[in-house]
Amino acid sequence: MPNITRGGNTVGLLAYLLGEGRANEHKDQHIIAGSSSLMFQFGNRTLTHEEALHAGALLDLDRRVHGTSMMGKRTSWDYENEQYRDDGEGPNHVWHVSLSLRPDERPLSDETWARIATDFVREMGFADPDDPNDNPCRWVAVRHGVTKNGGDHIHIALNLVREDGRPSRTWNDYSRAQHTANVLEHKYGLEILDSREHGRGSKGIQPAEQAAALREGKDLTDREALEVRVRAALVVATTEAEFLRELRGQDVIFRPRFARGDTNVVVGYSVALRPRSGGEPKWYGGSSLAYDLTLPRMRQNWHDYSHTRREALELWHHTERATPPDRPEHGGNYDRAIADLTVETIERLRALTPGDRVGLANVASDLAGAYAALAFDMGNTHPHIAATARAFGRLAQLKDDPRQHRVSSLAVRNGVRALRASRAFGKHNRGVAIAASMIEISMALSEAVRYQKQRDTALRIIGEISNVQSAWDMHDLSAADEFRTYIAERRSQATQGREQSNVGVLERPVILETDAPIDTVTPKPEADEVNTDGDTRRMTKQELLATNRFLSVLGSKGKRQGTPTPPPMGTRPRPRPQPPQGRAR
Repeated sequence: MPNITRGGNTVGLLAYLLGEGRANEHKDQHIIAGSSSLMFQFGNRTLTHEEALHAGALLDLDRRVHGTSMMGKRTSWDYENEQYRDDGEGPNHVWHVSLSLRPDERPLSDETWARIATDFVREMGFADPDDPNDNPCRWVAVRHGVTKNGGDHIHIALNLVREDGRPSRTWNDYSRAQHTANVLEHKYGLEILDSREHGRGSKGIQPAEQAAALREGKDLTDREALEVRVRAALVVATTEAEFLRELRGQDVIFRPRFARGDTNVVVGYSVALRPRSGGEPKWYGGSSLAYDLTLPRMRQNWHDYSHTRREALELWHHTERATPPDRPEHGGNYDRAIADLTVETIERLRALTPGDRVGLANVASDLAGAYAALAFDMGNTHPHIAATARAFGRLAQLKDDPRQHRVSSLAVRNGVRALRASRAFGKHNRGVAIAASMIEISMALSEAVRYQKQRDTALRIIGEISNVQSAWDMHDLSAADEFRTYIAERRSQATQGREQSNVGVLERPVILETDAPIDTVTPKPEADEVNTDGDTRRMTKQELLATNRFLSVLGSKGKRQGTPTPPPMGTRPRPRPQPPQGRAR
């Protein structure tokens, strides 16, 4: 992943890159590629400190000859805290980027890195060695060992002043560098960054926010806590007014952003945690929480009728009228509702076709909302479950804006409400049943993501399962037994529905706009294991080891209490997507 910084000390940067490092961590430091004049004098050998200073001066030659001045924002990388540091305004003609491999990728040769560096500089528009009419920027690529995490990498130091004295164009350089890195990953057969390949993105947390949360003794920053609560409200709401009431029920205050000159049109919103007595709320816009939590994106998830728009507008104008929803009452069949949620979500994941990133984002959004509801219900936004909710929420954040109207099904909404209510009203320890449900769904999501050729994301999802384990007491397994019985019943009913239905199998899962039981959805039939391009559907040894760290907890206790242990999730076959067969005549 490219890591870009800007500064104004060319000589100092080259002295560091070609020196011994802060703690003698640099090994065999040498220039592997660059401008012809620099490569002729300093290429492919270890340099003395004086030679490194001379190389830095030569890199800055065009700027000094033409007297070109470039001023602006400067940034550097804080190696201790592993984050960007703002160095204020000043000379910023030095453009520095590091290109790194993952620690588990094999190191590349100097020749391969040299080709990658040359292609990167060419794609970014800084220098083209094949164009005789080009006025290139002076640049060098330095290799000096592995990163602190063990990943092979190089540094490119470049002077933004061209040979003719013109400053080079740097507009949108970060996005262009990401695109260039993706092109080179494909060209050289490197590991592909899943989020960049599939158009996903997420909002980062600023160091100042993290520091403020630590000072106040909070596990989450205000922005992280608000994202979790907004997701919890979104997953159970079918209208905009319901969403606002759910926010009030989670101690979130909100305010609208109206269209210019028209207070009858709401185009955005801000939210804040309810402040303590005498405190001032800290407001965050929906777009600052997550890409998929802006008001236009969320409106794609709600029913839109004239009376629902009027009701929502009334609440936007009079926020105090948004009364919190009633809590579920005792006596509900919560285990069956959780089972319905589990079966439907797994069926939707199994019905995803390769490349269906929108369908995957929709399921991830529902699952993130379920985890978010649990995180809030378990006491002031449980940090481990909240982290899982945000991790799954990143799968739902598509950078583009796919227009797709959908409303969460009745099984999803009731299942999320049951997940929360069952903790308060269960006779047994319902934590195990809830954990079993979320693990079943999370493993199915991991398998679906892996089917989309996103191996690293699938492994990260498996890692999030440990958060589920740490959140509940895992001693009473009787609730898990009862829950497995409900799961078996619902799957049996779904199978019978497929056999009796005269409707052909659909290419994509049906997400109903109206409230209907899960039995009206025609799931995919069972099929043989799928193997595409050498990527078997069975989980790898690494994935199984990560998964069984949790499953062994249930398995060992289940044997002592006579509870049957289910087979590992990774060994269960996944159905092959079938073409539409039409209606039976």
